[in-house]
Amino acid sequence: METRKKIFFVIQSIGIGFGIYTITGVLLASILVYILRSDHAHSMEEILYVFVPLIGAIAGILLGFVVSIMNINTYSVRRVTKQLLIAIPFCIVLFFWTQIL
Repeated sequence: METRKKIFFVIQSIGIGFGIYTITGVLLASILVYILRSDHAHSMEEILYVFVPLIGAIAGILLGFVVSIMNINTYSVRRVTKQLLIAIPFCIVLFFWTQIL
């Protein structure tokens, strides 16, 4: 029974991370498309709507897993959600920093 509870907690945390970071990726892509908009016929800013949320989803899955392992003894979904939300600004800065380099 204890193992099932741990597995469910990890899966739930991964799902929360996936959802939060996918939504953040869509919002970030919207801002980037608005800023990088051009009138060129072959511009492809809209492709950001696919790649940025995909990167966010992958980051959310990984962070959800890591945070769930850190909190495996407490089973606190509220704590996991709070830690994932706190990490969003750091992930956005990291995203732009990797794009600059």
